[in-house]
Amino acid sequence: ARLDENIQKEYHLFVKILCISVLVLGSWTYGIFCIMLRPKNLRNTQDVNNSYQSLAAVDQMGHVGDNANLYYLTWICFGLSLTIVYEVSIETVRKRRLHCDDSLPNVAPHANVEVTATTTSQLQFFKDSRESWYHSLYRLRIRSGIWVAAFVATIVILTSSLLMWNDVLRPAASATVAHDMRFLGVCNAIRNSSNNGDSSWVPPELCIRTAFSIISGATATLLCLTAIIIHASTRRVARQVSMELSSAFFREHSILGGPLKAEFILSTCLCTLLGLNAVFATAVQGPAATVGNLYYASWTSFLLCLRILLGCLEEMYNLHHEQDDENSVCSSMPTKSVSTDAASSAIMSPDLFDNQRARRARRYLFLGIVSTICSASALDACFNQSSDLSWDQQYVIIAPTVIALLCAIQFSMCLGPVSYVLISSNLIGGTLAVLMFLVCFVDLIITMHSERSWAVDAIGDIKIANLYYFSWASIVTAGLHMSAFLTKILGIHDEDYMSVIWGVLVKVSAVILSASFHIWHNIKDTCSLQDIKASAIDFCSRTVFALMVSFIGICVGGVVVFSRMCVYLCCPAFPPRIRFHVELIVSCFLVLVFAVALAVITGIGGPGQSVGDLFYATWLAFLVSLGIAVSCYRELRYTVSEEWKQKDGEPRETNFIQMIPQE
Repeated sequence: ARLDENIQKEYHLFVKILCISVLVLGSWTYGIFCIMLRPKNLRNTQDVNNSYQSLAAVDQMGHVGDNANLYYLTWICFGLSLTIVYEVSIETVRKRRLHCDDSLPNVAPHANVEVTATTTSQLQFFKDSRESWYHSLYRLRIRSGIWVAAFVATIVILTSSLLMWNDVLRPAASATVAHDMRFLGVCNAIRNSSNNGDSSWVPPELCIRTAFSIISGATATLLCLTAIIIHASTRRVARQVSMELSSAFFREHSILGGPLKAEFILSTCLCTLLGLNAVFATAVQGPAATVGNLYYASWTSFLLCLRILLGCLEEMYNLHHEQDDENSVCSSMPTKSVSTDAASSAIMSPDLFDNQRARRARRYLFLGIVSTICSASALDACFNQSSDLSWDQQYVIIAPTVIALLCAIQFSMCLGPVSYVLISSNLIGGTLAVLMFLVCFVDLIITMHSERSWAVDAIGDIKIANLYYFSWASIVTAGLHMSAFLTKILGIHDEDYMSVIWGVLVKVSAVILSASFHIWHNIKDTCSLQDIKASAIDFCSRTVFALMVSFIGICVGGVVVFSRMCVYLCCPAFPPRIRFHVELIVSCFLVLVFAVALAVITGIGGPGQSVGDLFYATWLAFLVSLGIAVSCYRELRYTVSEEWKQKDGEPRETNFIQMIPQE
């Protein structure tokens, strides 16, 4: 009775929490509509020069405006509130089921059963089947959450494309034709005006691609809603199945088979549809050429549906079960004494480094995909350019194509054990990894800082989002792939992860330096020393402040990395407590510096107010410095506690689990 009362209290508590979280989600949903959409009193006006509509979060085209902080923080708060509602609702339903299941009869055995070898094997089979069933339901729950996220992303696609249609395309068509336009008549009117020599700023391709985004968003929303309904019905039937006691039921009745095939078909159709939408919408003449709601929603929905498709394939082919079966078979095999040669040959067997081979194959595949998208984006920009190509633009087209071809060859070599030995060697694989990183690094510099860059403008704002983001994705992937070889060649230990994080801070500060110097190079003729001294809040002064902050981050982070290397090589017995104290003070200083930089650089009127290298690098530097400060504090506490244990005569425990407080 006391247990039932506790369950009932927990259920009522979760109901209250769910109501509060739903109200928070509703308020942030209203904030999304107020911030991301144009105000109603400006919808019917012709003031197209107002760049500060909707608190400057988005412009008239739906792209990220001059207040990128408001844009991203609003979506982050909305995503966190949606996640809280999803988790609290699942926990509330679970408490409700526990409360309802208290009235059911106990499912314990009704009679004494003689334990024999046969019954023991049957019980073991029943236990394994039950665990396999629970694992399938757990993966089903994960895919349910991904379907909900994809459903939200498709709604954003539909609303953003409709906003573009109603606020941009329909007024442009109405300016040429007196009467009201229907859905297909808008594109016909814009095409006719373009054919008649009208110098309208709305191209016909924009109308066609926006119409395709509307159709894709509406269709994908219905398909995602269908998948969510299938999941809800499947989990309801699964709850009834979990009450069965016969192990044969698990063997003969697989209710996940039918819905899993339907989910596989839905995810395949959605991947095809949303992939086409992402390609057409994010092109140069598409409605999501630059950063905005439609751009992020198009790629996010495609990646989520692709993840669901991979999860369905893993579930259909029982990859997790096969791995468990192999482990159980290996554990049940009798042990035999083997010779040293046999053990060494078993260690060098290709089957034992399949995990590393699969990791490298995934990196080659991902790098090849992002390089292909970079090359396609550059070709798209080339076809829409009237002037001749310069040498740097030709390099941006050719370099990703070469990287994609090399990745395709290396990925195919990873599939065979013999060819994998060649590509995994330091001489061949390591050399190619370094060369690919250098090619991607040069491509990134040209893409971000060239005078005729297609990706960014003179002050670093994004023009072609695909070329910008996938260039960064290629350099990050190539860097991770190169670091895997360098750590093995140089013998770097994984325990010294703090040196890597300090190195990341130096790299991010270098990005701030290059981005701010690129902006200063383009505005130096309009800035004077007297203007900088007279005002501390104008654009020129903030750009100079960004240069100073980047120098501080590079110098301080470089000194810390150099000192850690000296301590690691020359003085291994140096007290770690002193080092953690110094690093904690330095990291707290950097947190304050980058916090001020966020307000000065990314605020309205700063050089990083819009989306670009300077905006992302400033936020990333603040987050990395904050993470370093937290890590140094934890390491310092752990070191002090271990010193007190040694003084008390207790043995030192190196297991990290011992740090968790026990009741």
